[in-house]
Formats: sequence, structure tokens, C-alpha cells
Amino acid sequence: MQPALPAASGRMPRPSEPAPGRALVLASFDSFLKAAKPIGEALAAAGWQVDTRLVRVRARQLSRRQLTALGYPAPPPAATLAETIAAPDLIDYDVIVLGLDGRRTRAVLGGLRRLPLAARKARPLTIALYPGIVFRHQVHGLANRFGADLILFNSPADHAHYEATCAALGVAADRGVCFGSTVIRADDRSRPAPVWPPRIILYAEQPDVPASRIERLYLVDRLIAYARAHPERTVIIKPRHAPGETTLRPTIHHLAGIVSRAERRGLKPANLRLVYEPIENLLDTTDLCLTVSSTVALQAAARGIPFAILGDFGICEDYGTNFFIDSGCLTTFDALQADDKAALRPHWLERHVLAAEANIPALVDTIAQWRDAQRQGGRACAWPPDPFAAMGESFNRYQAADGARATGLPLRATCRISPLWARKLRKLVREPRRFFADMAMNWHVRLAAACRRAGARQSALTQRNSCPSVNQTVKTVT
Repeated sequence: MQPALPAASGRMPRPSEPAPGRALVLASFDSFLKAAKPIGEALAAAGWQVDTRLVRVRARQLSRRQLTALGYPAPPPAATLAETIAAPDLIDYDVIVLGLDGRRTRAVLGGLRRLPLAARKARPLTIALYPGIVFRHQVHGLANRFGADLILFNSPADHAHYEATCAALGVAADRGVCFGSTVIRADDRSRPAPVWPPRIILYAEQPDVPASRIERLYLVDRLIAYARAHPERTVIIKPRHAPGETTLRPTIHHLAGIVSRAERRGLKPANLRLVYEPIENLLDTTDLCLTVSSTVALQAAARGIPFAILGDFGICEDYGTNFFIDSGCLTTFDALQADDKAALRPHWLERHVLAAEANIPALVDTIAQWRDAQRQGGRACAWPPDPFAAMGESFNRYQAADGARATGLPLRATCRISPLWARKLRKLVREPRRFFADMAMNWHVRLAAACRRAGARQSALTQRNSCPSVNQTVKTVT
């Protein structure tokens, strides 16, 4: 019988000291690792053995600077998604924290579900989370994570959407927890209170928001104009990552290149700076946070720092500005020039901003209770129901058979191009830099594997040549 999971009422069980166990934190990019790391740290502090593994997606996925900023002096072991799922020890962990995007979360959960549980006494508790704001594809993201034992939601609004979706599908909403965001820190009263008009303005950049070159040129031009109009103020531009680094969505037109060109032409004012310090350190001295739709806005709101959402590029799902419609903080550069202060609406703050810090100890206790209850039962618990996966089973079998049963023709005979190559062509057209980066990474992995095999063969050959044969040994003794 499956141990009861915490009710998704927005409250966690009372924390207590758990017994030691084994935990695995899986992550891909820096934002996912940053979101999952606090849970791993809390488990380690409670005496658990915590392993961290990276799911390799593309070349230069995490730079040394990114890892150092996250507190990893040495990079954690990395493997491809297929290698991660095929790892023989994956099912031996007591808990697996999935700090991955929706598609890869679904792949890991599917790989675990295919493993037989009949002869096992225990299986891992799976925990899925979101790294930041969910402003589009909300149902799709939920469907990809629905197979997990626990789904951690970042805010009451996200949890309410989960409950509404479960009610519409007629399934129990007992696996979702209104947990809060692990990247949001509660208000720190020790920091200086923000002043208005602001003296230090921080712009938090996003990799692909805005996306086009002309939009990013406009953005830098308006920040330069603002800095010139207010020479007594400091304008800080914080890019999402440094040039040469990457995230889940790579940057095409990096702001560093645009700012450096403006500086070479003598257009960059002295009070405008571009920095790569951790965002938490920059928020400690910020009076106004500017962004289009970054999670940094929620971090600023949790600390009591005024923030403004730039609506110059429109209100749309692609740019995430729809998430802030009811916040009262939508503005434009023209309003900023006039020092018009946006008024944050308390009801929006209550529904969308929640720090997970207070709930982490209780989550550790819940994990230990679930594991202990499973061990006392003496058999592995069944996997939780996943209605989204059940709906697609028929098509998945059809696709795996590689045949069109209605026509009697194989799939390749009815299509001019395979789905795999269609996805590759779409990526080449829409994201050419990401396409070639992924291709280079794949060739790098293949070349490294070939070099390892060649080195192993050469080592074996050298060892065999260095060992004397039986006849040579006999002659030497004679």
C-alpha cells in the first residue's frame, strides 16, 4: 500500500529529524541546478548522502564561472539523458530531485516506470520542480511532471491552476504542494531601504527576451538615454550569462556586444555598467529593478525592492509580460524617464511570490517519512497514476511500431521526411546557433568516445607487447 503523500493544501507537515538516506539531484542548466540545490543541501544537512549529476544537453553547458557562482568548485559528473536513464543505480536512490525541464523530466520518469518493481522492496520518491516563472505552456509543463510523486509549485497561483486541472480531469490533486520558489529569498531587513527617486537601477536581462536584434538595440539605447538623463544615478546591466556561456535558451544577440560597440563609439556614459556578479549580491544595493519578465522581479518583490516590467515590446505570452498584467508594475521607458513609480498590488504579490525557505525542512521530513513507510511495508510502492501519459499510450505504441496500420504502409513510406529530421530542420531554421552548438557537442562526445576506445586498445597492445611470452621466459631461465 502506497504511503500517504502530503495533502496539497499549501501547508507542509511539521518538520522533524529524518533518518539518513540516499538522494540524487539531477539538473541540466544553471537555473535548474540553482533551484534544486537548496533541497539537496537540506538533505545533506540532515545526514543524507546526496549525489549531484548533470544531464548533458549541449556543448559548454555550464562554464566554470557558472559552477563557481553556484558553489561547485569542481563540476559534478555529467552524462547524456539516455545514459542517465540507463544508469543501473538510478532506482536504488531513496529520492530523486528532478531539476530538469519538462521534456527531460518526463523522459526520466518514463525510464523509471519501465523498470520492474515486483521484486524490489523500495523505489525512489520522485520530486519535480519548476526553476522560475511559468508564463506559457502551463498545462504542457504540468503534463510532463505529472508522473512524479511530488510536484513543487512556486506560488499559490500555480498550485491553484494544478488543482483546477486535476478537477477538470477528475483525478486527485494530492501530489501537488504549494512549496514556493527556492531562488526567492525572504525580505532581508538588514539591507538599506530602497529610496525614490532611485539611485541604483538594475536591469536583469533574459537570454531571448526580447529576441530580435532591433529590440535589443532599442533596449540598450533607452538604458543609455536614461543614464545620460540622470548622471547622478547608476544603471547596472546584468546579462543572464557571460559571452560564450549558455542556458536552456541561448542568447543570440548578447547585450555585451551591443554595449561594447556603444563604448567604442563614445556613446556609453560612465554611470552605466555591465556586470556579471550574482544577482543576489546586486539586489542588496538596488533601489529599482527593471526587467521584461525575469524571475528576478519576484526576487526583488520578496525583498521589498520596487520593480518595473517593461511593456515597450508588447504584452504577450512569448515574452512573459502577460504574467505581470495584474501586478500594477507594467511601465515603459517614457514613464521611467519621468520617474513615475509603479504601485505593486498586494493581492498579486500574495498569489505569485512565495519563498520556499520555510518549507524546505518540512519537505525533508516528508521525504524521510515516505521512505520509512515504504521500508516498513516491505515492498516497492506502485507508481502514481499519470492520466496525461495514459492518453498518449495508443499513439506511442503506433509510433514505436513504425507502421501505419490503416494504410498497411510503413511510416517511412507515407512520410517524405522522418519526425527526427523534421525536428532537426525546425531547429536549424528557428535556432541555428543552438543547432550547430548541439551538433558540435554530439561530435565532440563521439570523438571523445572514439579516442577513449583507441587509447584502451593501444594500452592493451602495449601491455601485451611488454609481457614476455612463455618461450622467452623459458629461454631466459635456461
